[in-house]
Amino acid sequence: MTIGQEVYRGRLEVAKGFAEWQRPWDSYRFELEEMLDHGDHVVVCGMQVARGRGSGVEVRLPTYHVVTLRDGEITRHRSLHDRVDALEAAGLSE
Repeated sequence: MTIGQEVYRGRLEVAKGFAEWQRPWDSYRFELEEMLDHGDHVVVCGMQVARGRGSGVEVRLPTYHVVTLRDGEITRHRSLHDRVDALEAAGLSE
């Protein structure tokens, strides 16, 4: 899984990565907008909404996740900021 530029492997590292990602925010949520199923890949489209811990400024960032599954287990997760890139990573196109 990649959060920012780091790569995390295994459940404990992924949990650590998410904790690091959320540390600078007073509040954080992901607003799901769309899910696209394509065989072993799922594209999750949505908006990250966060409020800065020190500044109180709200940030909204469109984000696309490509999740790869094998035998019911997540084997890879990538976060992208471009819908076209996410669709291509899952073998789809607009």
